[in-house]
Amino acid sequence: MTALSEIVPLKHALAHKPREPALPFLARNAVHQGCSNPRDFCLDYGISVTEVAQGKVAAITQLAVLCNVDANELRRWSPTRVSERFFTLNGELLGSMHSPKKVLRGCPLCMLEDIEAADEGVPQEVAVYTRAEHLVGYIQTCDKHNVALVEVRRPTTHDEWVDPAKGVNQLLDAIEEQPLVYRSPTAFEDECLNRVLDRPSRAPALAPFSLVTLAKACRALGADILTAEAENKAAAEDDRLCMEAGFDAVKNGEASLIPVLKHLRGATWTKYDLAARAIPNLIKNLRSMFGTGEGEAMADLIAGAAFKVFPYAEGDTFLDVVCNKRYLHTLPTASRAYPMPPRVMELFLENTPGLVVAGSLKEGKVLIDATMADELFQDRVPLIPMNQVAVMTGVKWDAVRELLDCGLLQDERDPQLEQYTTLFSLPRVEAFLADFYLGWKAVEAPSPGRVSLFTAVNRIRSQRPKFFEFIARGELSVEYLANKPPMGSIHIDIDEAYRLFYMSPNPISAEEAGKMMLVNEMSVRRMIEAGYLTNLHDKAKVNGCRFAFRVEQAEVKEFMSRFASLGEFVKRYGAVADNAVKLAKFGYSPAVDLGARSAPNCTATFYRRGVLDEVAKHLS
Repeated sequence: MTALSEIVPLKHALAHKPREPALPFLARNAVHQGCSNPRDFCLDYGISVTEVAQGKVAAITQLAVLCNVDANELRRWSPTRVSERFFTLNGELLGSMHSPKKVLRGCPLCMLEDIEAADEGVPQEVAVYTRAEHLVGYIQTCDKHNVALVEVRRPTTHDEWVDPAKGVNQLLDAIEEQPLVYRSPTAFEDECLNRVLDRPSRAPALAPFSLVTLAKACRALGADILTAEAENKAAAEDDRLCMEAGFDAVKNGEASLIPVLKHLRGATWTKYDLAARAIPNLIKNLRSMFGTGEGEAMADLIAGAAFKVFPYAEGDTFLDVVCNKRYLHTLPTASRAYPMPPRVMELFLENTPGLVVAGSLKEGKVLIDATMADELFQDRVPLIPMNQVAVMTGVKWDAVRELLDCGLLQDERDPQLEQYTTLFSLPRVEAFLADFYLGWKAVEAPSPGRVSLFTAVNRIRSQRPKFFEFIARGELSVEYLANKPPMGSIHIDIDEAYRLFYMSPNPISAEEAGKMMLVNEMSVRRMIEAGYLTNLHDKAKVNGCRFAFRVEQAEVKEFMSRFASLGEFVKRYGAVADNAVKLAKFGYSPAVDLGARSAPNCTATFYRRGVLDEVAKHLS
């Protein structure tokens, strides 16, 4: 390489045109100096044509000195290779530069203007110069003339790729063969031009991203957008249209991206129809850019918008970004979050404008504005239906109704929810359970002498609310099975229950007492009415149950030790002693006579216990 001090500037070098890259400038000067190709021209002056093509600073500086032009301006508009895949142009990182080795590109009208402006006799290869922006692969339209660029793909022999000037005639031939396509630059092309040409950007929200990142993300997002529309599926294969659609979606950050994602969301938003299904191409391409810094930043932008369009829960991740706040609810998640039964939530949705942001209640599928829902429901007392109270307490619906009837729970329906049957305040239900379970003992199996609440209700012939009252007052001790809901597995001491209900540890019903004495239930009732037995029944405690007669078993046994019913005579002697008339023949009269009945075992007639044995003497 020749030292700069040894280079003698050319006397008749061509002037550097605005935004002309170094390699095309070198090629025009080679033709102007009469060289057969740029390689020979560079050999004559000790300049490496390969390094000029790669944008090496030293080689371009040598060329600037040789041609007596501004070296900084020449370097500014020359693409500089930074890797096998990336270039920089005027400080902007690019991932797509059309090298003269493969493609020649230019604006037809710019080329014709160059030829018309040149002096007479100047060859076309010298008159036409390349604009740096036309080498950028993302730009396919001339912003000066609003005309599509024309390009010619060339063989890749080594001599040809370093001689762009030779391609001018090929481009001019292509212009004659192809009609001009008039169109304005897309918004993405305009952004590329603004950045490359140092003009103010119209998308300041995207300033942190290089054109490489923007192009890749916009192309993928645009493909998702166009593919979602049946009439645009063919356009999804056109990179220019894809980048235009994608850039329009992200140019204003979340403000422009959210409406697009809402459109892509369509009518489905189940767990498997979140953003991952709406923008699959974008997700795939973004993940391939992770590790660059810009890929993660773009993922933050996309995920931030997706969290506001799809029902992501707090803590969910998308593109490795964690959702810090839920913006949308489905009906089930909203019912759990506040909490509120689905039907109650539906009533609010029907009567609150703006609460439903998408979907239809008729179809049972809606998206709910979580921010508005927070304002409506966070300060409102959570209401739960009877079935949820039943689940929490572990009892059936009728038991919950009994708790309601006896005042242990209250119906706290909101006036706005008159269509709903019965609603309970969740905090009050929880407080009731906390008070109700105080002192309860969790066991694996009930202790001896304890029976389930169901069994106790049947034995004592009372109703559950009275048991609940005794339990709530702490007068009846409770055990519950640890592996079941407490109220659904209540076990109580049956002797304690008897004492509470009947002031006796072992009361029996009139029916049971009749079986012991071999009389019927009505006979026992007449004995109670006559004062021979004491009724233990307390109507206030057993809610006026129709089983209104209970007696002490010990008292029945004591009565039987002194008296024997006609039923006992029949059982021992049969028909010879089956009524009072036959016993009168033997000289015995009743000790207790409460009225005879036709059937022997239905009479309330009793004799002294000793008579039962004395009758045997007469029969012998």
